[in-house]
Amino acid sequence: MILAKTTSGKNIDLNFAHEVIKNNVKKYRDKPGKEKEELFGGLTTSKLRNLMEQVNRLHTIAFNSNEEKLSDKFLDELEYLKVKFYYEAGREKSVDEFLKKTLMFPIIDKVIKKESREFFLDYCKYFEALVAFAKYYQKED
Repeated sequence: MILAKTTSGKNIDLNFAHEVIKNNVKKYRDKPGKEKEELFGGLTTSKLRNLMEQVNRLHTIAFNSNEEKLSDKFLDELEYLKVKFYYEAGREKSVDEFLKKTLMFPIIDKVIKKESREFFLDYCKYFEALVAFAKYYQKED
């Protein structure tokens, strides 16, 4: 499962998901002196799960479809997903940083261009991996 390549030629896949999360965890000490981790400048796993809920809604539709090519209506929903992500990015800098560093918009654009159900389902696995690794590295959230 390779979704795309970065400008440096690195594959965007589940290994990339692990790497991008691991490389964007910052450790700090809170007021009582307890060490904590922070993702993408303050992105919480609950905010990340909220973004994933939007992806999961579309995942259910695609998973239950027998068509290999995504319908025009589904592609419109993907375009709308991008709008929702832009809105959330505008509201919170940490979401903006997450979406940029995980290359979320170029990947969604590639899904739309390919119109492939299988490629979209791989995108969903990538997003799920991001959430899983975020939870692993940010245990205290």
